[in-house]
Amino acid sequence: MREIDNIVEAIAQGMFQASMKEKMDALEARKAELEATIAAHPEEDTVLLHPGLADQFRRKVEDLVSSLNDPALKTEAGDLLRSLIDKIILTPDPDAPNGHRVALQGELAGILSFCENGMATNANTRSKATGVRQVTMVAGARFQKYLPLYNTPKPDHAYQINA
Repeated sequence: MREIDNIVEAIAQGMFQASMKEKMDALEARKAELEATIAAHPEEDTVLLHPGLADQFRRKVEDLVSSLNDPALKTEAGDLLRSLIDKIILTPDPDAPNGHRVALQGELAGILSFCENGMATNANTRSKATGVRQVTMVAGARFQKYLPLYNTPKPDHAYQINA
């Protein structure tokens, strides 16, 4: 901590006050407390994502849009998409299309499995991806969780997914 170093430097230069010792003791106690907290909560492993994941995800979302319009696949595709989304967050923004920014929170493991293997035949198989740790992720897609996607009217505007 910088404050401890400053007090030590002041003492080395011949300056010493009784209040400096009290302050130094308090700072040393706080430092020990912080070090104990850090030791009790080891850093989690970093999740590394493939550099091409954003492009692959964009292609899969485009394929999913096609699947949602295919009568033979739209129910399964809608169920799969809803299973990957936990929460939709709308934030007012006058510069955004329709005045809102849309963020989705969802299952990273499922999204990665979806990108790697394509659309699974059963939405539950997404959780069994090997080597992928499940975490929460915010994605910038613009879909709605609680509405049947195939019955939702098409908007008058188009969204572009940026990587």
